[in-house]
Amino acid sequence: MGRKGFGEIGRRSKSCKLAGRWKVVELPDFEDDYIKESKNPRFDIRIKGRTIRGEYHFGLQDGTIGGELIVDERVGMRFSFEGHDEMNSVFGYGEAYLIDDNTLDGKMHYHLGETFRFICKHRK
Repeated sequence: MGRKGFGEIGRRSKSCKLAGRWKVVELPDFEDDYIKESKNPRFDIRIKGRTIRGEYHFGLQDGTIGGELIVDERVGMRFSFEGHDEMNSVFGYGEAYLIDDNTLDGKMHYHLGETFRFICKHRK
């Protein structure tokens, strides 16, 4: 029990910080004004056990995500996504990790397409 139990509790509480609403503050691979195309750029993340569900909205894109919680050296998530970019259907996979309690850094990989990075700040 001792140390192992303590570590598990610490990682679990850290993983809970992944849940909630995250404001997309930077899309380094897009033009600067792209993020402003969305009134409220965000990821909404829900966690039940190790399962991740949620939605995303930024630029001209919106959709849903589903995946799993990652708790190892870093806390994060692996997910698939499905949605729209303007009028086009898009899907693929992504991953994101907590940099600190307030910053989420991730990538989304379009199926047979491009990869882009996103940076979010936690909304309280």
